[in-house]
Amino acid sequence: MYKFARSKWQVESDEFSDDELLSIIDTLWTKKQVNRIAELNDKAQRTGHLTEVEAIEQEKLGIIYEQGVLRRTEVIEALRQRGYDLSELLQRTSVK
Repeated sequence: MYKFARSKWQVESDEFSDDELLSIIDTLWTKKQVNRIAELNDKAQRTGHLTEVEAIEQEKLGIIYEQGVLRRTEVIEALRQRGYDLSELLQRTSVK
C-alpha cells in the first residue's frame, strides 16, 4: 500500500470512509478565514504595511492554507487510489 508523506494531516487510505475523505476536501478554509486574509492582503497592498500583530496573523493564515492544500492533496490521492473520477473533485472551491 502507498504510504503518504508524514504530515499533521496524514491520511492513510484505509483509515477513513469515502464520505469522510470527501468532507475533508471541502474544508480547506472557512469563510471567516478567507475574509480575514483578504482584509489583511488588501490593507498590505493599500498601505504598504501591516502591524506586527496583523503580519503574524497573515503568516498564520498562510500556514493554515498551506497545511490545508497538503491535506487536500493527500485526500485526493487516497480517493484516486480508490478509483474516484477526480475531474469533479479538482474543481471544488474548498471554502466552507
